[in-house]
Amino acid sequence: MVSNQKTALILGASGLTGGFCLKYLLDSNYYSSVIALVRTDLNIKHPKLKQVIVDFNNTAAMEQYYVDVDDVFCCLGSTIKKAGSQSAFRRVDFHIPTEAANIASSHGVKQFLVISSAGAYNKSSNFYLRVKGEMEAGISQFTFRAIHIFRPSLLMGTRRENRPAEAFTKVISKLLSPVIGVFSSKLIISIEASDLATAMVNVAQLGKEGKNIYSSAQIEKYIDKKTSASQAVMSDIE
Repeated sequence: MVSNQKTALILGASGLTGGFCLKYLLDSNYYSSVIALVRTDLNIKHPKLKQVIVDFNNTAAMEQYYVDVDDVFCCLGSTIKKAGSQSAFRRVDFHIPTEAANIASSHGVKQFLVISSAGAYNKSSNFYLRVKGEMEAGISQFTFRAIHIFRPSLLMGTRRENRPAEAFTKVISKLLSPVIGVFSSKLIISIEASDLATAMVNVAQLGKEGKNIYSSAQIEKYIDKKTSASQAVMSDIE
């Protein structure tokens, strides 16, 4: 029987995927408590939700909220344009997730789930992909029962800010998807943010151990909310 006394902590709940992830965590019977560390109030009320407004530049002040947490969901992510500079982008996409992993590990958090990117590589010539790869390497140095790294390709959904490149790719994805389906059922150009969030919450319930990396094609296996843990594990083995 699945325990429903677990506590989840989420970072990035105000973002596209993070918003869905928070909703699914609150809906899940797997967690009895959900802590959301946010910069500004989300204007969400729920009996399971503890919302805490924090300064992400003050790491020490956040440590108290990681006590007795089972799983951390890191849904942070930005763009250089939105962040304002490469250094500000690195702060959001590398430093904060890595610092969070350090704190979580020191407080005995069992699982750390984080969103990265397809093509992430810490020696990439592409700044964005290099930072994502450095983030993956950073969190991997800490001890958890399980680390889950999700590498979606293009994330789809309605964002508060406009991202022209994603809008263009969305159109191309729709045009090419029938052709792609003929040649490869494993190739996925885009993934809905809501589906990624569903997969993250589902994966957390599987009891996996070690470091696990999920491409868009692998994420697809965990989207169905009705899929049992045993079915998903067998799907991985196949």
